[in-house]
Amino acid sequence: MVAVSLLSARAADSPPAGLTLTLIQARQLALERNRDFRVAQFQVNAAVALLKAAREYPNPTLALSTTKVPTDRSNAATTLGNGLLDRSYDSVVALSQLLPIAKRGVERDAATAGVHVAQSQRDDAQRLLLQSVTQAYIGAVSAREQAVVL
Repeated sequence: MVAVSLLSARAADSPPAGLTLTLIQARQLALERNRDFRVAQFQVNAAVALLKAAREYPNPTLALSTTKVPTDRSNAATTLGNGLLDRSYDSVVALSQLLPIAKRGVERDAATAGVHVAQSQRDDAQRLLLQSVTQAYIGAVSAREQAVVL
């Protein structure tokens, strides 16, 4: 009995104007703050980045490696002598250009499919989120109206 009187007293008071929330505002807040939806959006962004990388040509790679360089002022000479061409140089310079000719099309197709999958998962997460927000909103409005009736 006390609970019913409290509910009716609460329902009789109109909520402050700053605390009312429309369905559109509730849905917008849910899309901005829901972590599952934000993760799904980040997955779409990552898939789009992978697609962009798959469409680009690979960059050439230059590598320089030097080892066994005397740092303690010892002599770098060999048994052949200490001339410029007689010293022991353990340096390797490599320039490589990857040319994945046969795999480029498959890589692009896979990246495109990844984008479609990520977008579908994001759209499904959005659908489920908006459905649950709408159901909760309708439940709250229904409960408020029932409290007014009671």
